[in-house]
Amino acid sequence: MISVMIAWRKRAVHEEADTEINICHRSVLQDAKADIAVSYRGLSVDMMLDGFDNSAPTFKEIASLIHATGDFIRELESFQFQRLDTERYLRGLILEGIYSAEPTQAARQAEMKQRLQGVWGKDIRDRPPVISRFLQRQGLSQTKKYDYSVAFDDDLISKISHMRTSDILDWLLSDDNSVV
Repeated sequence: MISVMIAWRKRAVHEEADTEINICHRSVLQDAKADIAVSYRGLSVDMMLDGFDNSAPTFKEIASLIHATGDFIRELESFQFQRLDTERYLRGLILEGIYSAEPTQAARQAEMKQRLQGVWGKDIRDRPPVISRFLQRQGLSQTKKYDYSVAFDDDLISKISHMRTSDILDWLLSDDNSVV
């Protein structure tokens, strides 16, 4: 269905673009037309393909294609998150949060250490909620919104919460991804 949407969009925007639906994609749609009708509230694959060949998409077709795009994204995220190295990802999030554009390596590390100090420099008892807020600003949530969402191990968060500023900086800049 995604290929139909892309071809229809190309047809609407680019007059001379290749705007046909691959024969293999048409075959997949035909083979799945019963499932598509159930998943997309009665969408007829035959009518959609006929509409593609002869007219503009209907509102139902557009709504179904948007829905299919959301389904596709959820499947991609699920696939990606199942294989995600959460420790490496967490390391990348923290690095992104303290990123420095200073021109020299020494200046970058000094600025990054200063930013880490603002979080990891807190008293050990006050640090976990500060780290939590820092990670939320990087896009993490404390609750799993979807069944395929990533959950970070409490032990990993606890370990990084107990690191000193210099330890977390060393961990972030090391080639080794394991938490000390």
